[in-house]
Amino acid sequence: MVIASEPCSEAAVKEFYVWMVKTYLSRRYPSLYRSEDGMLVGPASTQLPLDPPNDVEKILRLLAENVDAELFFLKRQGDTYVAKALILCYAFSFNPSLKLNKTLAEIHGPVPGYKEKLERPMNRYFTSLPRGKVVKRHNWNISIGRELFVPRENPLTVLPLWLMGWIKTVLDWLGIEALKMKSADLNPEEMNVRCERQTLHRLMENDDTLVFAFKTYQYPLRQIRDEGGGPALAEAIRGIDRGSVPQIAWYKASVYWGQAVVEYLLGASSE
Repeated sequence: MVIASEPCSEAAVKEFYVWMVKTYLSRRYPSLYRSEDGMLVGPASTQLPLDPPNDVEKILRLLAENVDAELFFLKRQGDTYVAKALILCYAFSFNPSLKLNKTLAEIHGPVPGYKEKLERPMNRYFTSLPRGKVVKRHNWNISIGRELFVPRENPLTVLPLWLMGWIKTVLDWLGIEALKMKSADLNPEEMNVRCERQTLHRLMENDDTLVFAFKTYQYPLRQIRDEGGGPALAEAIRGIDRGSVPQIAWYKASVYWGQAVVEYLLGASSE
């Protein structure tokens, strides 16, 4: 788990904490939380002070230990937003300790096509988001292994994508499938659909700050196939290559696992 903050985030973090302990948790889960002697008492006798501590990182740790979500506090800076406080527990293919004080463009730096296609629209969207509105989206990928915390970078993006593409072209021409997972090597219990439920909202008082929250879920490939979701997921994987930014296939590493996973998903159920 990585917790980090800048002094300028104090007011925003405290506002979010007060809303969480005095409004959200007690109203959303009235059978689990109650106020008692200046504390919010929750499951297993956990206690959260109703008034936030003075230390911002202590507040962030309390949130991390009691709220099942990872958080970015994004403060407006010019025409973009910058991460000024964060809680990251389950990083996937990035080093979470490097995200503090990064702009949206820098946070999304490794994403192919972000600067050309998404940087300006994202900045405009974040800037125009009104108070009182919460937006939600989902993100997904395929992960190898059951670990939730995977801070190591995708090895397929260590080299420039144009160079990796050239290498793959040469290997394909030579008939060498060094960059493709073999179907026999696929373990459906160790490979998962990794999903994030992401929300974004603007704080009411410190309205120069947006809170980006996300929760990670993992579903084994065998479960997806056995529940009948194989064809839909296989089509989504094939669609990665058909998008407007082909390099996404390298970013998601589907150039490696894509064919093997599709073949597995379209196979017979294990039931």
